[in-house]
Amino acid sequence: MYSPSGVWNFYDGTLYSAVNPAYDNNYPASNLATGYILQTDSDSTYGYKTYLVKDTTPPSISIYNPYENVWTNKNFDLTISFSDSGSGINPNSLQWSYDGTNWNSITNNTSTSSYVHSWTPGSGGYNGYGYYKICDYANNCSTASTRIKNDKTAPTLTLSHNAGVI
Repeated sequence: MYSPSGVWNFYDGTLYSAVNPAYDNNYPASNLATGYILQTDSDSTYGYKTYLVKDTTPPSISIYNPYENVWTNKNFDLTISFSDSGSGINPNSLQWSYDGTNWNSITNNTSTSSYVHSWTPGSGGYNGYGYYKICDYANNCSTASTRIKNDKTAPTLTLSHNAGVI
């Protein structure tokens, strides 16, 4: 498995020895667990060398909310953007929450860079936060939140009059 100098590759299978590929390229050196990264550089003696590094850096996540901290009575879309330069985004890990504690899986996400979540509050609306969490393949996770102020309750008007005045 050769890569140009300085290029990082995610690999989650068997790691083959890179000591001298002419003699032992097919000898399994170890079984590589998900979340490790291989860095392959050129080596003057053997042609290349490979480093095994555990990914410990969480992904980045941000939320675009067109009504951030502004009252609205409309349903709207939130765009969640995420990236990871290590083991890579696990698209199956995207979750949302009302409280940042009880998480709901977003089962239809296949993207490793963004997701559009349609926010449809109930009949009364919602005044609080929307939380999102994404993890990479090394199970490093990040969360982000956005303020949601949605009012779907129409105002009421009550008129009364004093019969003796009219």
